[in-house]
Formats: sequence, structure tokens, C-alpha cells
Amino acid sequence: MRVHVYIRAYKTKKNEKRYLLVVREKECRDRFIGLGPVSKEMAQISRIRVLHELLMGQYKKVPDVYLYFDQFVDKFFDDFANVMRSKGTRSLYHYALKPLLIRFKNYKLNQIQKHDIDRYIAESKASNTTKNIILGILKVLFSKAVEWNCLTSSPVAEIKNLPENRQGSKSLTPRELQSVWNVVTLWQKPIITLMINSGMRPGELSNLQWKDIDWEADRIAIVTDKTRKTKSGKTRYVPMNSVLRKELLFLKDHLPNSRNFINARQPHQMEYVLCHADGSRVKCFRKAINSAMKRAGIVGVSPHGFRKTFCSNLARAGVHPKVAQELMGHSTINLTMGIYTQIDDEQLRKAVEALPDNTETGKSRI
Repeated sequence: MRVHVYIRAYKTKKNEKRYLLVVREKECRDRFIGLGPVSKEMAQISRIRVLHELLMGQYKKVPDVYLYFDQFVDKFFDDFANVMRSKGTRSLYHYALKPLLIRFKNYKLNQIQKHDIDRYIAESKASNTTKNIILGILKVLFSKAVEWNCLTSSPVAEIKNLPENRQGSKSLTPRELQSVWNVVTLWQKPIITLMINSGMRPGELSNLQWKDIDWEADRIAIVTDKTRKTKSGKTRYVPMNSVLRKELLFLKDHLPNSRNFINARQPHQMEYVLCHADGSRVKCFRKAINSAMKRAGIVGVSPHGFRKTFCSNLARAGVHPKVAQELMGHSTINLTMGIYTQIDDEQLRKAVEALPDNTETGKSRI
């Protein structure tokens, strides 16, 4: 079979230069493959790839649906995400795709190649964890494009996830925690106090309501119901120690705010333990925690780090790992042991200082 592939340049109505491929086969009408806003070098690479696929009999005809990237993103939300994904996941999709809609503006879906995604990921200043989240969203999006016959193959299918730091946020040592108490504001103090004395995840603390507290039994219910879900999908109970109980009793009558004032709690503020002035729950504590960590001169600690601090303190107190697992709400003991076995310099120093003195006294050293 005789086949030739040519590059043809043209200009759009906005006077922007574009390239397309002309596929010419014997006794067949010419076919055109748009390449979008790519360089001449990339157009040449595409020409060689298409020619090779044609000669080897591996070329797949481009689908007849020629949607622009932003058009397909709208279709993706209307036909899939808005139906099959939760509100929080849809928000994450919107946030992750927003810069991509700018990057691939005027690109048709079939014009986005693997090297385009690779370059975008490489140029991003986000962490590898965030980059992997973006890749995961793109894999879902492009797989739907293939499934709905808008693409022949996904440009991200063969892109592997980047290595991540699996440790995440670190826990705080007793000395670091003391330095935090020295700088916290009236608003940050109850957040940190509740987290390090209950082991609640940030989302669980955000959803904590006054009706979840059993004052007679001295315990908190971390609830899974129709509107609130824990990570394990089960309700668990955490006993209140004296510090936690005292802080909750204070919060029952008072409401600190981010301006470092304490006001009397009003009736409309009695649904959520931590709420705004209008009574709505506080959805995120990251800004408050980051501010406290910066003033204390501590790096590597996110809101989740205080949950780890709760577990680490249990380990220092000699609490059995199975008990800690139940309090933390971990699905497996391995998750709990991963925090139990994190050793800091202070623990190493205490271990060495605990060694007996076996030196011989009264003998000269020669």
C-alpha cells in the first residue's frame, strides 16, 4: 500500500499559526488530521508517528466527534461527575481542571498528546502528591472520552504516578508541642486541644456537633450518618479526658474567633462545636494550623499531624496498640503501628540515658 503523510500550515481567523497532517493513499480521498497549536518540530514528530502506524497497519481512525477540551470537560461533568461523584469530589475536579482549561484552550481533545501532559506536570510547582491527584483525575476524564468514542486512546494511560513521601505530616514531640502552646491564639488553642486529645481527623472535627457529646458517659461519638461519614464508614467513641472535657465545657458557653476575641455563644451557634458567627461549621483548619506552626518555627506539620500526635502520645504512655487502633479508627493495626514506630530524637536520647552505668571505677586507663 502506497501512503504519504504531509504537513500543511495554515492560519486561524485570529491569525494564529496551526499545522495539520494530510494523509494521501492510493485510490482514497485525502484525510486531514488537525494538530492544533503545536510547534513545527512537534508536527514533524506527529507526521512520522502517523506514517509509521499507517505502514504497520496500526493506525486507528480518529473518531468523528471533534470536541474541544473545554467542551468535553462540560460533557464530563454533565454526563458523569454530577451524577456519579460526591459534591466534594466534584469540587476537587473543578479545582484541578481549572488551570488545564487555560493551558489547553483552543485544543481539540484529540490534539492533546502524552508529551503535553508530561510537560504540564513537569512545569507544575505542586507536590508530587498533588500532581498524582491531577493525573488520577485526567485518567478518569480521558478514559470516559475513549468510552464515549470521542478519542481512540487516552494520552495519560501510560503516564505513571510520581514517587511520594508516604509519611505525610509528622507528629509533634512534647517539646515542639510546648512551643506551640506558647504562640497559639484564642482561636487556634481549642482546635489543637481537641485534636491532640481525641485523635479526630480534621474533617471529623469539622463535623462534630454538640449532640455527639455524652456528658454523663464522658465520651464523644465520631459519627457516620446520612450527612456525615468517617473514613472507616463506622461510628466510633472516644472517651473524654479531663483536658478535653474542660475545653468542651468552655466552648459550650464561649465562641473564640479568628480575630482573637471570645464572645458568648448564641442559640443559633449550638449545632456545631466549632462554628462561624452565623452558626455554620468551620470547614477547614489548615490556615489556622499553618499560622501557628509558622510562629512556633515548626515545619512539616499539617492539621493531620495533631491526629498523629495523639497516637504518638498514646505510644509514649504505653497504651496497647490495639487500644490505640480502636481510638484512632484505623481499619488495620498496620496503620496504627506505622505511627507507633515513628521515633524522634528525644526518644532516642531517653533510650540511651536509660542504659546502666557499666564502667569500672577506680581503675586507671593506660
